Amino acid sequence: MADGYAARLWSSPPPATGDRSVPVVELLHDNAHLAWWVGQLGSGWSATLTCDSNGCVVIAGLGAHGGVAQSLLRAGSGFSAPPAAAVEFDTGLPLTRDLDHDGWLDVIGMENDYRPNFAQGHNYWATYRLTGRQLVRTGCTPAATHPLPPDALLTGACPVLPRQ
Repeated sequence: MADGYAARLWSSPPPATGDRSVPVVELLHDNAHLAWWVGQLGSGWSATLTCDSNGCVVIAGLGAHGGVAQSLLRAGSGFSAPPAAAVEFDTGLPLTRDLDHDGWLDVIGMENDYRPNFAQGHNYWATYRLTGRQLVRTGCTPAATHPLPPDALLTGACPVLPRQ
């Protein structure tokens, strides 16, 4: 982050959830605490935090084999975490990097088309670009023909997912 701001990732067990934990991000300015952000999805123990000068992305495990990415936008002396700036993936942990070199972190993840079911379905890489206050899917490509994560925003057709 820039201008003396920094972010630190913590993990906190919420009340009455046993061994579950959630990601917690602390915003600091010149090493002094400013604010907390407490995640609502994902495991805090598997979480990672990546920041650039504009904000951060928290990546966390979700369920048996999925993951979630939440963009945190620096807003004054705190973070803004718009619900539309989060995306869930059903096939592994997502990744984050600035794919289009615009200074904002983008999200890369794998999605399954569930045709005919998850085990036999087809996996697709999908990229999401932070546009305004939301992560917008830019495109997809079949993982069978592209085994490595993309290094640019995708523009190919995406499968219609069952939850859409």
